[in-house]
Amino acid sequence: MTQLSALPALSVQIAFNPTDIQSTTQTWTDVTAYVREFQTKAGRQHYLDRVQASTISMTLNNRNGYFLNGTTNGTGAVISVRLPIKITATYSSTTYSVFYGLIDSIEEKIGDALNTDLIIQASDFIKYLSLQTIADINFWKTNAITNDVQNWYRPGKVPFVVTNGVATGSVITFTCNNNFSVGDTVIVSNLTDSTGASSTLNGTWTVATATSTQFTVSVLLFTPTSSYGNGSVYNTVIPDLIASQNALYSPAGTSNPPPPAVAFLKNGALIYDTTVGADLTNGTGAPTACITSIGNPGSTKNFGIEFWVLGTNIQNTALAVWNQGSGSNTISVNPNGTVYLSNAPQSIGPSITDGFWHHIAYFFDNSTGYFYLYVDGQSVYSSFGGGPFSNGPFLQYIIGRDPTTFVLTLPGYIDEIIVHNANVTTTKVVNRFIAGSLLQRKGKSSADRIAEILTLAGFGSISSGALSVPNLYIGNSYQTLTSWTSGFVTGIITEPYYWDNPVTTSTPLDLILQISDTDIGLFYQQFNGTFAFLDQNYFGTWTWNSSTNTGTWTLSSAISPSGNYLWTDDGTGIPYYGPTTQILRDDVDLWTSVQINPQAGISQIYTNTSAEPRYGYSTLVKSASINSSLNAALSSANYLGYIYKSPLARVASVELRAETNNGSTIPAILGTNIYDAINFKRSSPGASTAGSVNSNMAVESISHDFQADPGQWHASFVLDPYPVRT
Repeated sequence: MTQLSALPALSVQIAFNPTDIQSTTQTWTDVTAYVREFQTKAGRQHYLDRVQASTISMTLNNRNGYFLNGTTNGTGAVISVRLPIKITATYSSTTYSVFYGLIDSIEEKIGDALNTDLIIQASDFIKYLSLQTIADINFWKTNAITNDVQNWYRPGKVPFVVTNGVATGSVITFTCNNNFSVGDTVIVSNLTDSTGASSTLNGTWTVATATSTQFTVSVLLFTPTSSYGNGSVYNTVIPDLIASQNALYSPAGTSNPPPPAVAFLKNGALIYDTTVGADLTNGTGAPTACITSIGNPGSTKNFGIEFWVLGTNIQNTALAVWNQGSGSNTISVNPNGTVYLSNAPQSIGPSITDGFWHHIAYFFDNSTGYFYLYVDGQSVYSSFGGGPFSNGPFLQYIIGRDPTTFVLTLPGYIDEIIVHNANVTTTKVVNRFIAGSLLQRKGKSSADRIAEILTLAGFGSISSGALSVPNLYIGNSYQTLTSWTSGFVTGIITEPYYWDNPVTTSTPLDLILQISDTDIGLFYQQFNGTFAFLDQNYFGTWTWNSSTNTGTWTLSSAISPSGNYLWTDDGTGIPYYGPTTQILRDDVDLWTSVQINPQAGISQIYTNTSAEPRYGYSTLVKSASINSSLNAALSSANYLGYIYKSPLARVASVELRAETNNGSTIPAILGTNIYDAINFKRSSPGASTAGSVNSNMAVESISHDFQADPGQWHASFVLDPYPVRT
């Protein structure tokens, strides 16, 4: 490729052997000499649209086979899908980013016996945020499985069948769709005899033989008997989906035990966990069973337990009990919903009876002799235990009942049980809480919520009790992007994603765009490979008065476009190519009513009644917003009502050309980014002033068209007057 004076210095690079495709730090190979042409597209077409993945189509000259026989030519440069590719361009000592993404496809085009081209298509990471679901068990494993964990229990669904039975001699045969095995301990209940009374076939039995249609138990019955109607059979073992040991169900009474709990088929503690949690009430709302015998941490004298709990009526109940042979201790819930210990009965920590999952961690540090209690990642209690234990660790953990009364069963849900056998650090406990509570914590700003989603998608990590998302940048005010830091408060407060919502079937991009829609902002990938989020206050400030239900929009004083951001056709600014300009005047930017439908609660509506006689009746509807309150949703409705109160002309296409004035437009071509503010002027055609345009507009989309031969670089833009208006 020959460098022309009116073109920037192009650099196209591919990482042929990436170690981590999500990292912007790679070993790059320069392939610029093989580039014949490319076209890019980024952004969206309108303010109400959702951003789409940036794309590129590039033609590479492969006449010498460079990209397909890298082993032969010694370069190792064999092109393949999912390889990182980036484009930069340098002009007047300034380097600009043009594209960053991953290769989607490679198509070979043979011209003749000597010439062949490769057509490659690539997309940025927005595409890959839409190709995965938010559920990823490996993310939780990363934080749960550490050297302080003896066992990790994820309760699976307890085997259950509907059965009837008949006794013949000393053998009871239960007919069912059998999924029990020889040696299983099962509980049979709800069978009746001929009088309608409880059948003597009910009870706890050990399976003697089993086929696909029945199982038998060997007992001594004085009178052979039959059951009438159908009953239930439960296994007393919780299938553990993680460790090699199973936990046991134990009935809550000492006689005529009811069936143990079954797992519920909703999301567990982890918002991205598609497995189940154990319902200790069997869905009835009455205490019935508990989980017991869930592990011995071994010979170490450091011990403890963590678990997640959910319930709304769990006051005055025991959450967890452990015994050491010589004594026991209990974590319980006060009448006011707070947690307390049996050896420290004062209220500790926040209420946990609000219907959200809560994380409990209790452990003993043998090196200090202290017990520690954590609730939702916060230390709420510590107590000296009288020195290091000399008689060994706890022998048994029980969740859901008091071992002395056998009746204080937890009417709630339990999930993600961890048994400790080593010194547990505060960081590990807090990390596990954060890993299990992403998207569920209250009071998070829109920017922080997006950081949580990116962490679940693999673009961030949890370290020392905080999220680290180094590739996310937040727009605080016009044209100011700041690197996101943990707890970066910007944007509106959003509601958490409730544990019973079908979040696990959503993609990260689904959830991010829901946040962006709620804050009426823009989320996109910048051309350098990092993400950016701009909230509704990027161009100014929307001030909402909750008392009067009125809002005021103040345009940022920083918006006075000049230099590269003043585009004109009269010689006073950057010259654009007039014949490509498309001015649109339509009614897509005109709404006399706005309706916001929040995730929970009734719709909030703003109506511009004074404009209805002039413009008629039309309603803009935005659904499933996660505003933190109905008043916040009403604020959003009023904001959009202000934005679309009257129609303005917009620019569907305007083009800048590098060859204009020997390259004077190149800084504007390469330096203009999504959502930059442009002062756009178009003189009136002919002698009349009719049709003249002179207003601030925001860049909604950018497309580049590069041709090595004849040597041209054109860029076209979509400009939108909202919300940059006075």
